[in-house]
Amino acid sequence: MSARRLVVVKLFETASRGLFVLACVYGLPIEEAGRYGLFATAVGLIAFAIGFERQIDVQRRVAGLSTRAVKARFADTLRFFAAQYALLLPALALAAWAAGWPAAALALGLVIVAGEHFSLQAYQAVLVSPSALPLMVAVAAKNFLQLLAVVGWPLLSGERLRLEWVLNLWAISSICFLVIAALVWAYWRRADLGSSEPPPASQSISQQYRASWMHFLVGVVAVAALQIDRLVVGATLSPGDVGIYFRNVTLAGLALQIFNVASFNRVAPGVYMHSRNGAWGVSANTVRREYRRFAAGVLLLGTIVLGVNFALGEPLHRWHLETGFLGVMAAVVLVRAAADYDGLILLSTGGDAAVFRNQASAVLAGAAALALLSNMFGLIGAFLGALVTPASYLLLNRISVRQRLGAAGPVPS
Repeated sequence: MSARRLVVVKLFETASRGLFVLACVYGLPIEEAGRYGLFATAVGLIAFAIGFERQIDVQRRVAGLSTRAVKARFADTLRFFAAQYALLLPALALAAWAAGWPAAALALGLVIVAGEHFSLQAYQAVLVSPSALPLMVAVAAKNFLQLLAVVGWPLLSGERLRLEWVLNLWAISSICFLVIAALVWAYWRRADLGSSEPPPASQSISQQYRASWMHFLVGVVAVAALQIDRLVVGATLSPGDVGIYFRNVTLAGLALQIFNVASFNRVAPGVYMHSRNGAWGVSANTVRREYRRFAAGVLLLGTIVLGVNFALGEPLHRWHLETGFLGVMAAVVLVRAAADYDGLILLSTGGDAAVFRNQASAVLAGAAALALLSNMFGLIGAFLGALVTPASYLLLNRISVRQRLGAAGPVPS
């Protein structure tokens, strides 16, 4: 029942966040929509850098252990995050100041980054300890209220959304969430102080850096694989085309978020646990089954949406959503999901270096192809180029999985 509640809460949170992004991208003027997309991309990248992919090491160490062990490891991780903020935020603030950012905009950006970072960490916490569910409820409430605000304000005021208003709203909701999260953590941390179970050995900040540096490098190229297209498109296309690209690619991003919630992140702790115990076959079967379910759902939903759109005279065209572009984005989602599942098998069996090597190679190939195609063919080339990175990553992971587990090893198909 706890697992079902988590999936429901996370799906609600993901849907609220995704619809908030969509409401901003479609509600803002087309040029501001492009700037919002680039700002949101930057926030995600900074939040990722602060997180340092600590969740992989934490899941490996405490998946299936007691709540007390989980809380002790999270307390160590929070100390690590404090060190990350002390190291990174001053450097980011200095860079933004040198680039000419106003102090008010800089403050908004830093608050939003903190809110998004700890929103992600709340989900990582509840994945290994269902008792942390209230943190996820707080995240879901934050995103839902943001959605209500950006949808309700234009309806009530008769005014169109503006980028400054959206960023102010985002910062205020982030502050409220951070206060609530701190209170929930304090209560959750004290809940079992009377337990007789001895606490696990503390993990120092330097030990956490050593444990996660390879995971962080893997994550760097994973994030680059998902974001490089936005950065290249932002540098090569006109503001109007950038806005159109973001309106289409945002839907693909939402689909991948749903994949992570409903499928990937839900099964990852079990895959790590089974592989840690040597039951690689169980992990492989889980991966294969989950990918097939997700792919079937994407294809069914895509067929329904395109059929309805055609029957109604293609109303999606009014929002710059083209059938061909959406088809390419669906292919990106399916290929990326398959590649990620191969990567999960590699990570669970100690193939961290292979995942890093494969992703880095795929990103380099994809960035080069995207830049070339977008310069040659404009917006159409950008959409076609977006498929190169996930396709390259899938091919390389497929080879690595077969090499690591044998020709009959698990490959989602």
